[in-house]
Amino acid sequence: MNLHQYAVYIEQRVRSLIGKGTERYALGGIVNSDFIEYGGMVTAICAGLVKHYQGENVESIDKFLEEISEYNGVRFNDLGESKIVEVCDKLKKLTENF
Repeated sequence: MNLHQYAVYIEQRVRSLIGKGTERYALGGIVNSDFIEYGGMVTAICAGLVKHYQGENVESIDKFLEEISEYNGVRFNDLGESKIVEVCDKLKKLTENF
């Protein structure tokens, strides 16, 4: 099971949410697949969503973050593939129009 692929997906999604030209290791290393995989998933996602946290997006972002907040600091190996896939799917759905 290659869980790192999901960390790469989240990194790429967060980079696109922050803005065009965002590099790996942006924001002091938060936008990095290794950081994401080893417990920083929620932090990285928050960093990506902050730019869009306004107007009609606030309620849906708050709901999503409440759903995933329990995963803060949890490594992908401890979280399990099904929960990671669920987070990726929800992130994609939430951000497809941002």
